[in-house]
Amino acid sequence: MDNRAVDGIRAALDHIQNRRNELRRDMEGLEATERCLRSELERLSGSQAVNPTAMEIGLVQAQDTGGNRSVEGLSDDATKHEAAEAVLRQTGEPMKVAAMVEVLRRSEYGRNLQPRILHNALHTAMGRKTETFKKISPGVWSLKEWGESPTINGESPGGNPGLSE
Repeated sequence: MDNRAVDGIRAALDHIQNRRNELRRDMEGLEATERCLRSELERLSGSQAVNPTAMEIGLVQAQDTGGNRSVEGLSDDATKHEAAEAVLRQTGEPMKVAAMVEVLRRSEYGRNLQPRILHNALHTAMGRKTETFKKISPGVWSLKEWGESPTINGESPGGNPGLSE
């Protein structure tokens, strides 16, 4: 076997190992979210809510506000941090995670996940990619390359009550 073939196989194996590690971290985040939701469901089951709705257990349903139904540069098999980066690049400004979830749900990314789980997975993925993302205020994320003081619609992130977590 020639060296190029060996190098190619090694590169493919490295890629698989890196992807497996990313998926393992995503699974840990999902498992933590699942434990939290199960705990909340148990708490609510003690009340009148025998079959609680998504709103009762804190899941915010994404509302379709129209607009572009695709996110540029986002493939169906993109990781959570790739999805968050694509949304931020498309909007060109810092965003709250909840707003990212709405954009992604309109593009049908993560359609098999409940919105709250997608929210938590995005938050976790961005927190682990500090070389790409920067948390600029509670729940508001920016691309690190945008610098120290990005704004949302011309206002500082903490001062825009129109964006809710």
